[in-house]
Amino acid sequence: PAALRPQPADVALDLYCGAGLFAGPLAAAVGPDGRVVAVEGDVAAARDARHHLGDWPWARVHRGDAGEVLARLGLAGAMLAVLDPPRTGAARPVIDALISGPGGQALRRIAYVSCDPATLARQRTLVESLAGTSYQVVGPDVADALLDFARGVHATELVLGVSRRHRWTQVLSPGVGLTAVRESGPIDVHLAR
Repeated sequence: PAALRPQPADVALDLYCGAGLFAGPLAAAVGPDGRVVAVEGDVAAARDARHHLGDWPWARVHRGDAGEVLARLGLAGAMLAVLDPPRTGAARPVIDALISGPGGQALRRIAYVSCDPATLARQRTLVESLAGTSYQVVGPDVADALLDFARGVHATELVLGVSRRHRWTQVLSPGVGLTAVRESGPIDVHLAR
């Protein structure tokens, strides 16, 4: 969420929030004068998110379909959003609402997390067709490319997924996450499961 540059008193959306992995850092960044609107469709994950966000009463979890919740709440005054949808990707009404919100309101920044390259490619095409901007972080060394991008946008935090490789393989090659932690300097790197 740091790449989104959330500021105190901002309003942020976390769609498909799961257990609140991104909503927590967003809530800490926007502070009590701000607000985080988190949306999760899964009953158990929404319950877990409410538990994990208990220290930030200005972060509220709505259980339901992201498109339906956006249709009901609109953008809720949000300036930025993070999306971490399932493999099928975010539904077209969700992308439409984020890019050209109700009354012409649009978000300043959107971070889209995807574990499926084909889904991400479809979503990038959709975002660009709606006049949005997407960034692709590439390089021969993934950890260096991610850190270079984070430094370029003045990020203070970077959240990466934990490697699924066996621990013994990390002896031969530490992987992206551990390399990023080792080389991050002042950027806080969080490894999430």
